Amino acid sequence: MLKLIAFILMTIDHMCWLWPHYIPYEVGFILRLICRLSFPIFAYDCVMGLRRTHSIAKYLARLGLLAVISQYAIHFAYTHWHVRDIADFVNIFFTLFAGIVFIMSLDLIIASYRSLSGKRKTEKWHLFHYGNCRLWQKLTAPTENRYVAFICLLLGLVLAICCLLLVYIFKTDYAVFGLLFIATLHFIVYKCGDFNPKLDKTALQNLIPVYLLRLACVIGVYLLLADYLLPWFGINSLMFGDVQTFVIFIPYLLPLAAKSHRPKWWVSRLLYFYYPLHLLLICYIQYLTIR
Repeated sequence: MLKLIAFILMTIDHMCWLWPHYIPYEVGFILRLICRLSFPIFAYDCVMGLRRTHSIAKYLARLGLLAVISQYAIHFAYTHWHVRDIADFVNIFFTLFAGIVFIMSLDLIIASYRSLSGKRKTEKWHLFHYGNCRLWQKLTAPTENRYVAFICLLLGLVLAICCLLLVYIFKTDYAVFGLLFIATLHFIVYKCGDFNPKLDKTALQNLIPVYLLRLACVIGVYLLLADYLLPWFGINSLMFGDVQTFVIFIPYLLPLAAKSHRPKWWVSRLLYFYYPLHLLLICYIQYLTIR
């Protein structure tokens, strides 16, 4: 249910973006503001997918494949149908793919730091138990070998920096903000728990304020950096113009997430392939109406 709502909102958002000659500016602006809520839903679903999947490697492979297919569809629409609005658009699956690698690298950095600092005996060890990825389970496991821990720390730092640079340089959808938002949800879900149909009303009321407070802190820090600090260094493209959508509408998203059941696997796969297909359809209709 939740994923279906996300795809409906995303479709409306793309229609307002690519059909401005059909939709009045004021109406399109309001609809796009509301429909940008699709990204938090995708981010939450991606974080839960990391926990539910039987193989993280296959999960990343699916996201990577869909990213390439979707980007080819965008390139096809631009070169064959001359849809100029999507010339520089890099689809959201690249952001989701980088987001998963980013949170895995952060977990590796924290685990390696704990090995180097000797805190593993006094603190709960795993931020996330990578039982569905043997390689990462071994890398994040406690070790007495400081050399191995240092190498793992460097690997985590390199991966995290590469993810940030790639989404920034190639200007993927939601870019740096997307990565930070996915990572924030990952750690909040670990600390506070996920929304699921088993939660009673009291548990849900206790969980929502914690989510809102931590998300508000991250969004506030991001806006402070993007609006006031980074422009001093000539960096202006990190600002996320529709961030107010998250602040306004996320309180309504969280209770809905608690009532949403996990979709069947074939429904999930079908919805993901809907992404390139709906972009092609919207672009083709635009091509037919303006040529």
